[in-house]
Amino acid sequence: MPMVFRDGRHTVPAQRRRHRILALLQDDPTRLWRPAEIAAHFGDVTLHAVYRQLSRWADSGLIHKIGPCLYAATTWTSTALQLRCTWDDGRIRVFGTMRDTTPSDGATLFSVRIGLYSRQWVVCASDTPIDTDYQNGGPVGLMSWAVSADRC
Repeated sequence: MPMVFRDGRHTVPAQRRRHRILALLQDDPTRLWRPAEIAAHFGDVTLHAVYRQLSRWADSGLIHKIGPCLYAATTWTSTALQLRCTWDDGRIRVFGTMRDTTPSDGATLFSVRIGLYSRQWVVCASDTPIDTDYQNGGPVGLMSWAVSADRC
């Protein structure tokens, strides 16, 4: 039986792995994706191949690596937060401190979603500790909204 060789040069661009994965990331550009979720979504791509490809694309600036095993289409600027993923069981933890650097605008409502877990913090002018503890894996979402200063 002859070997099947997958040469993407003769594949329609929209069907190539790169285009399919980038289209998935662009569908929700602020969502944080884990390689395992992307591999499971397509089903015809191995997890190892997704890890390698996402790492290459992040190194070249095509996508953004947010933390261990987390990628997004857009840039995140949460330098005070750390995202941890344990490789053995897939649990995820978000922790660190945040501060609203423009308190004259009011406060910031910060939300973290990890799979079914969801929690919100009101972030004011002082350091606010953020810690989700380790949660069962799933899609990760970080969102923030401006709220009135009377919430502080």
